Amino acid sequence: MSHPDLHRILPLVEASLAGRLTPQQKEDLENALAESEELRIAYLQAISMHLDLDQLSRTDEDVPTTKKAATALSAPASTSGKRTFVAASLAACLVVGLFGVYFLASNAKKSPDSAPLVQNEDASPVIVEVASAVIFGEGGAPSPGQRISIGRKYILTQGYLAIRFHSGARAVLQAPSVFSAMGEESLLVRSGQCSVFAPPGAEGFQLLSPSAEIVDLGTRFVVNVAETGETQLSVVEGEATMSALENSETKPIMHLRVGDAAQVDPGSSPRRLTAPSGSLSYREKLPDRVVSYEATMIDSLANELLSITIQRDGVIGVYGREDLVRAGVVEFSGGIDAATFCTRMGDSLPEGKDRLSLLDGDYSLVTGIINPGSSETQPVCMAVEFEEPIVNAPGPDIVLFDLQLLVLDPDGDKVHLRSGDDRVLRPELVIEKFDIGLNSPSALDLLPHCTYRSLEVTTSVGDLVNKQFMHGRQVNIDSRALAVGVDLSSLGYQEGESLTRLEFLHPTNGVDPVLIVGLRSQNR
Repeated sequence: MSHPDLHRILPLVEASLAGRLTPQQKEDLENALAESEELRIAYLQAISMHLDLDQLSRTDEDVPTTKKAATALSAPASTSGKRTFVAASLAACLVVGLFGVYFLASNAKKSPDSAPLVQNEDASPVIVEVASAVIFGEGGAPSPGQRISIGRKYILTQGYLAIRFHSGARAVLQAPSVFSAMGEESLLVRSGQCSVFAPPGAEGFQLLSPSAEIVDLGTRFVVNVAETGETQLSVVEGEATMSALENSETKPIMHLRVGDAAQVDPGSSPRRLTAPSGSLSYREKLPDRVVSYEATMIDSLANELLSITIQRDGVIGVYGREDLVRAGVVEFSGGIDAATFCTRMGDSLPEGKDRLSLLDGDYSLVTGIINPGSSETQPVCMAVEFEEPIVNAPGPDIVLFDLQLLVLDPDGDKVHLRSGDDRVLRPELVIEKFDIGLNSPSALDLLPHCTYRSLEVTTSVGDLVNKQFMHGRQVNIDSRALAVGVDLSSLGYQEGESLTRLEFLHPTNGVDPVLIVGLRSQNR
């Protein structure tokens, strides 16, 4: 995002924090946030700064003295003059802060000083699941088993994160959000949406926001904290209490049961809602996705796929080779001097039809038929057919593995798909982000590879089989295998319907398919 773009967005950020956004401004801001990760990071930092300054502006009487977690949210202000000074300085601080964190976000991946998540074995909360999660400033994606520091502020800029507390309480945070663990059984959500489940034995779990205190009495609930501090609660199961954070000893405590919803505005008591916001949706499980995969290893580098771990309909299962259906190429187009075949370094290019086996003749994550998509006149740049029909069931039905150099887009190449069976009747699908990207702890480093390049335009499978291809330059840049699941429902299939042919469309951007597999129907 350029400086002019940032100047354009800054008034929208200020209006959002002040609660003065018009519907059109809200749409403009949401579109800008969707397009720029750097802006999302800067926006969350600005929200955090806004909340810190607001807490700083409060008088000593505003701060509960008996609740340690709540006290940690704010610093005492000695006079009303201090509140006035802070309020007058807020806009200027946000301007400076937003520019500062924008440039910090733009260069975050270059910083060697990002502190890692705490991994000491103590009673602090532990990360149990991640889905495309990115935490600003961590220098890498979080992974299950890592612990988070008590009192430390975390900014979740992408994806989902599930955290388990010492008592067994589980919190699922959804980006964008700003949060801190304030104790072994206490979570502060400064901004964003969080779903909480407290099983028997975890009663008393506390969720704090800048305006509210929520105590779990053995339940499932979802909370949304607005950028300006408003906190909305919806109870899905069991019971919970909600009170205003300020002077909570003297203000009423609201008791909520299944189906109840309430909201606390900064400085106000809880008020019941006839219905929660439409965007307030409880999430017990992370989205269905490819969780991880295993492969044969040579000198700590991956070669052939052994199994895939996939969450389908909320249930995580492991699928071995016997559960997988491979797909072979039946249509292909590529450009002049484009890398078209990929082999393990040192291996020669097969002859004739054996070349097609680089995609479907083995389970290698290194060999493949790559870079479809140069012909602008031919909408289908690659098509594959499965050895047997792939039946649609809840969750991913097909898994695409992509070889990605470490210097390229960490989210993976953009992929444009449609059904090849009855293309007119089905919607198209654009994959913008792989389930397992370059920065995922589940992405395995691959054996070195080399490519074979075309000497002329490739327009058919016949060209792949018969034409000459030149040994490309030896690739010395490290690569990893990315993975993404494709749910046939997203291609317009009803449950139980099956697909045989899958098509890649323009503008598919530089994808390098090294393996495409479907899940056998008897395992549904």
